[in-house]
Amino acid sequence: MVNAVAEELKARGNEAFAAKNFEEAIALYDKAIEVDSTNFIYYNNRAAAYHELKNYAKAIEDAKRSIAIENNAKAHARLGAALWAQMKYREAKSEFEVAATMDPSKTSIKDSIQALEQLINPMASTSAYANRRGVPHPYEYARAAAAANAAVQLWGGEFVSVETGTIGLVLDVAVAVLAALQLVSSMLAPPMASTLWTYVLLITMGQQAVVMRMRNLLQFKMDILSSWMSHFSSLLFTLCFFAQLTSVRPIMFMVVFIAAYSVLDLVQKRQQVATLMGPMYRLIAPYMQQADLAKDAIRIFTATVEALLLFTVMFTGGTFFTLVYIQYAKYRYNHDGYVKLAFKGLRMTITRMTTKSFMPQAVDRYAQKFFDLLDKRVGDCGAAFAEPQPLHNSVTGEAAGQPLLEVERLAEHGIGAADITKLKQAGIFTVPGVQMQCRKDLIQIKGLSEAKVDKIIEAARRVSEVGFITGSSCLQQRSTILRISTGSVALDQLLGGGGIESRSITEAFGEFRTGKTQIGHTLCVTCQLPLEMGGGNGKAVYVDTEGTFRPERIRPIAERFGMDSNSVLDNILVARAYTHEHQAHLLSMVAAKMAEDQFSLLVVDSITALFRVDFSGRGELAERQQKLAKMLSQLMKIAEEFNIAVYITNQVVSDPGGASMFVADPKKPVGGHILAHASTTRLSLRKGRGDQRVCKIFDSPSLPELECVYSISEQGIIDAVE
Repeated sequence: MVNAVAEELKARGNEAFAAKNFEEAIALYDKAIEVDSTNFIYYNNRAAAYHELKNYAKAIEDAKRSIAIENNAKAHARLGAALWAQMKYREAKSEFEVAATMDPSKTSIKDSIQALEQLINPMASTSAYANRRGVPHPYEYARAAAAANAAVQLWGGEFVSVETGTIGLVLDVAVAVLAALQLVSSMLAPPMASTLWTYVLLITMGQQAVVMRMRNLLQFKMDILSSWMSHFSSLLFTLCFFAQLTSVRPIMFMVVFIAAYSVLDLVQKRQQVATLMGPMYRLIAPYMQQADLAKDAIRIFTATVEALLLFTVMFTGGTFFTLVYIQYAKYRYNHDGYVKLAFKGLRMTITRMTTKSFMPQAVDRYAQKFFDLLDKRVGDCGAAFAEPQPLHNSVTGEAAGQPLLEVERLAEHGIGAADITKLKQAGIFTVPGVQMQCRKDLIQIKGLSEAKVDKIIEAARRVSEVGFITGSSCLQQRSTILRISTGSVALDQLLGGGGIESRSITEAFGEFRTGKTQIGHTLCVTCQLPLEMGGGNGKAVYVDTEGTFRPERIRPIAERFGMDSNSVLDNILVARAYTHEHQAHLLSMVAAKMAEDQFSLLVVDSITALFRVDFSGRGELAERQQKLAKMLSQLMKIAEEFNIAVYITNQVVSDPGGASMFVADPKKPVGGHILAHASTTRLSLRKGRGDQRVCKIFDSPSLPELECVYSISEQGIIDAVE
């Protein structure tokens, strides 16, 4: 028999959970359990709250208590999610498999099992390390990404080569040579090594000062000085300055990564090096060519050395310099995608070692506590070294993702099941989905009176209050935005590093054969990649209005990224639209799909084709634009509600105005100002030489009007081929 008092406490706990007041939610669930300790649901809910606070031990304890009361699928899923967060992948997979047996309808549980299988057996390794140790190399993911031309997600603070003239080349060579001498002398002549260490630090400071001068960072203004922490050159200058100031003893790892970045700079400037050296350059040309081909591997290696240096400094660097290096590592982690990858790989490798069968559990427990401590000091938030978490699928957060507030939550505030069903039939499946609808649209839903609509709106406000937030909170929300690679490193860089953004609309327009549809096909594959490989770890929806979707194009693209083509095709939902009304109906069905499963991409190819067919002449222009505006608003709501990337293609029309004879390219995109204001980022595509295509940022709130060159190949979108 259900206890009314306990149920009321549970409902209040669910409200606190939805408002992200997890401590309060736990306190209310505690009281509910005190009143009725025989209800397994209360333990499940408390486990979810503990999980959000990263108290995985307590989450595991509550999940086991729930199972002891009544063997249920949700408790096994909770237990699996907590074990996953502790990186105990095999145990987590076993729990999810039990949950899947008990509740086979939950597709998210099956997705979690597949994701864990990939973590347990990431991919076949060809490295000598893997052959010797019998485990994948810790950076096999990154190597696979580089081999597939999938860029590491960039954060703006990575090492970049800056044109510094002859003096810059001389300083690069000096640092590389002195570093090599210092490493040799540290083994053969230790007293000389200390002197060379000082020279390495001083010349590196001069080297980075030249770079800072070229980047206008040597200005003693507060806004400039505050930006130092996001630039590699100023961070390295500061680190060397404090190393010299505190008379730190020579640190081999620091010498190695300083030299490696100098080598990278020389490789980037090999044309200038060849000009300076003349015929002598032929002696080193093959080595420079090999280094150029291995740039990504060098970057990953160098970032790994920076991560390992954190442990070396803790034992040998002294208290003050240790604190300095922790701050350096923090800012490098927050602004360098390669350093992020290195720290994740480091934890993954150590966890593999500590979870071996012959290792005492205490070793793994203390190792994880150590990384959690580093997490607080180095990470920008609570997941600095964390592996990707299970996909969410329920209101109480089946896993570590942000809870999806399903529309059923309105029942807790007096909304009847029949009214909730009507909302679902209208394509509204979440509480934010209710809040994104205006009152008059809700009233138009069959069976909902004005009084009921007012009650639904009030209930939605109680479940999730929408109001003002601070700029800092907004910045934190944007940290959850995904970036999906286009397949071309140059195009990803043009888009800000990483590809197209979630929670926004990216529009590509241009004449035929410019690559609009090919980008869409490539995105349908890359969106399924893990986050660390430039993907979105989710499925794709493709709304085809022109009959251009070709499943056979997906196969070679999937093979390029080392993915099973059949699985990739199974994860793409395709719908052919024939009228603009049919197109709108299909988009209303999208919300239902995304409420049930994990998606990361929605493609509409093209957004305007059917509107141009169904509406003709100026007499119908106003109606066409109004309906187009409503559809674009619907797309933006879907993007924000489910944190997905929306990619739309658009046609162009020749400008019949008199000014067209004075413009190099008189074509302009269809849709007018309505489409221009609705799209977050607009890309103008045009044909180049041969297989080359040119993409230009036509409009964006954050990107400069630059352009890049890419190519279309059998494997999808790639970097330009000469």
